[in-house]
Amino acid sequence: MLPAITVFIALLSSLSSLVVAPVAPQADETDAAAKNVASLTAAVEQLGSAGSYSFSQTRTDAGGGGFRGGRGGDEGAPTEVDGRFEKNKPVELIFGDIQAWRQGREMVYQVGGEGAWSRFERPNFGEGGFGGRGEGGGRGPGAGRGVDRSLMSLQAVGLPHEILASLSKEAGAVTSAEEDGTTVLSGVLDSSTAAAVGGGMSRRMGGGGDMKVTGTFQIKLDAEGHIAMATFDSTTRGSMFGRDFERSSTTRYALSAIGTSKVVVPEGALAELESSSGQADVAAEAAAAAGYEDEGLDEEADNEAAAEDGEDDEGNEPG
Repeated sequence: MLPAITVFIALLSSLSSLVVAPVAPQADETDAAAKNVASLTAAVEQLGSAGSYSFSQTRTDAGGGGFRGGRGGDEGAPTEVDGRFEKNKPVELIFGDIQAWRQGREMVYQVGGEGAWSRFERPNFGEGGFGGRGEGGGRGPGAGRGVDRSLMSLQAVGLPHEILASLSKEAGAVTSAEEDGTTVLSGVLDSSTAAAVGGGMSRRMGGGGDMKVTGTFQIKLDAEGHIAMATFDSTTRGSMFGRDFERSSTTRYALSAIGTSKVVVPEGALAELESSSGQADVAAEAAAAAGYEDEGLDEEADNEAAAEDGEDDEGNEPG
């Protein structure tokens, strides 16, 4: 007869072979990541299909290596824009005492709630319209350097559902956390979305090298899984006019009245927009006849804007 200890060891050995190996934690993490992406995609699709919403955009810029950000506000001070979107209608944008209506690439505005609606024309940098040098401009009542900067910022305001749609298509790893009873989804922005929310300064500028943009996002969902707030942090690094450039920005959208917001365009603003669209068509035809592409013209204007914004904080050009 075998000793009792030998029998006991043999029994333990046989039992250990029956123990099921634990599930790898990596599988759980993969499932959770996929669930987070699905939650983000569903929330973005819900916003896109709602047809309308109101929003408030708060943006804060910092840094810049001495270059102004051109956002219409003081360095480090947040700028706030209120807006309303309804499908197939112009977008309403309000910044301070400026009310603007934007449709496609056309925008009309009114300052202080008085006077006729005016079409916003990008300043003629070459003739000094933006910086007040020389003649030119041709913009409506109340337009000046400060108003021009504000209007250019309004023209560049991204619509939340468009930014988020791009984000959901490119979303990689998305993490999830609970905060005050709500779900917060976080992740890293792809370079194109980071450039868009960071001010679009990722391409080569007239006075310097390529801009490199990185960023992160944070999406807060309400109890029903709808997007209540979206926050985008981005950092732009590069050089301009031979000087190092680094600028960070935080852009936050608070959403409300999803699916119930209504847009009512003043008759004067709508008439001016329709007139502006006709003028834009004629200008586009003229540009095409001259052998220019729309995108090229825009890039040229952007480069001129970058050069103009290349002044330092005292209003002097670097050099």
